[in-house]
Amino acid sequence: MKTSNSRPHSSRIVFAMVILSFAMSLTVAAAPVAAEPELPKAGVNLSRPTGGWINVEVVQHRFVVSFFDAKKQPMSTDRARGLVRFYYTTKENRPPTALNPSEDGRTLVSPARVLPPHVFHVHIVFLAEGSDEPVESYNFRYPG
Repeated sequence: MKTSNSRPHSSRIVFAMVILSFAMSLTVAAAPVAAEPELPKAGVNLSRPTGGWINVEVVQHRFVVSFFDAKKQPMSTDRARGLVRFYYTTKENRPPTALNPSEDGRTLVSPARVLPPHVFHVHIVFLAEGSDEPVESYNFRYPG
């Protein structure tokens, strides 16, 4: 035989469990989730055969090559220099131009001006330290 007190007692337990689960869900939702690093949205991102990434972008009419590790974190350049050649489809093409380290050592930058429109086929070669031997090369369409 049920008493009239057993029903309110069980409903209090259920109510307490609902409140507790709601409070726990708020605590879990409020915890910050570490965002996975992303590569830049501008320019062209290319994976490197040795691991990591490069980002090639035309900034203020110059090629800028930035380097990223396998976890997509920015890193200093691990190449001393390079050459970039770009082919316009409707203009006279220019000879290759050098890619030299920037002042902060984080990027390789071309000294030559890249005239608009910035739509072309690009060939980049990174050279070994103290040598003219290529160690990495990339062919791609810009802007991708």
